[in-house]
Amino acid sequence: MPDSTSWFKKLASESARTEESHIDQLLADGFTLAQSQLNDGSWRTHFAGKEIFRDIGSRICDRTRITGYIPKGVEFDVDLAKVIAASQVASSSIPLDLSALLAALKRRIAPTPPAS
Repeated sequence: MPDSTSWFKKLASESARTEESHIDQLLADGFTLAQSQLNDGSWRTHFAGKEIFRDIGSRICDRTRITGYIPKGVEFDVDLAKVIAASQVASSSIPLDLSALLAALKRRIAPTPPAS
């Protein structure tokens, strides 16, 4: 029964926290947590990269126009990533925009070196 899940159990208390001050505090707490995870490297186990990939994928192509596309959720994204990677390996090339995206992501998540 769905209303017995933890999400439903906390829904009432969470929805009561909709005042602007509550939202500001939730955002501040989320930022602090994210910054902490970036600093200590634990983001690697908490970061949902597949969600960003899925979001980016939806902007790259209209999946419903892909011949034989059957919505399978995460499996489709994984299969797509594998096919793209295999193609890039076979052609010994990575598109410049993907290289730029990778470099930008690495710069964003790279730990700041200690001051000397």
